[in-house]
Amino acid sequence: MARNSAKVIAYVDPIDAFFLQIQGSGVVEFRNGRRLRVGYDSQNGHPYVPIGKYLFDVIPREKMSLQTIEAHLRSLSSKEAQDILNKNPSYVFFRKLDSRGITYFGTEVESGRTIATDYRHFPKGALAILDFEAPIFEHPSDHEPRDWYPVSRLVFDQDTGGAIRGPGRVDLFWGEGPEAKQAAGVMKQSGRLVYLVPKGLQQP
Repeated sequence: MARNSAKVIAYVDPIDAFFLQIQGSGVVEFRNGRRLRVGYDSQNGHPYVPIGKYLFDVIPREKMSLQTIEAHLRSLSSKEAQDILNKNPSYVFFRKLDSRGITYFGTEVESGRTIATDYRHFPKGALAILDFEAPIFEHPSDHEPRDWYPVSRLVFDQDTGGAIRGPGRVDLFWGEGPEAKQAAGVMKQSGRLVYLVPKGLQQP
């Protein structure tokens, strides 16, 4: 049997590793304060399966978010949590980065501007206007927003992902850090995406 020659980049918390795979890139912070940026390198070929659908008996559909899923997983034993994580057969491998995350289009991600869509339906590298509602939180530890406010901004379609399938799904890159994680974790709002196309390219 051939020995696996893949090198281990870092050992991290299994739950953090799971969400890192969904995001596709991130920062590993070591106990000594060192930070290591990692980005998508390859995938094991299995389709992504959202584990949330296995948790409807403990988390109502309207309450489902990154925060509530993570809180539930951390309330379980290591084995129980891993059994749920294993419901998703997809596994992502990472490589070290010297920059911010690299998109499918080959450019660095831009906080609040990079969107990811299904490349079979949407053009990579295109400029668009995204109208959506952003969350307002009372406290940094809140799992649910206090309110929502309307946002309209220019975005770039630069990325895609194994969990982003179909014409009705758009992911907005919020950035790094706790505030970005808190906001991104609850985003499941409906919105409007309008691509900007030169007049000469319009269909008759």
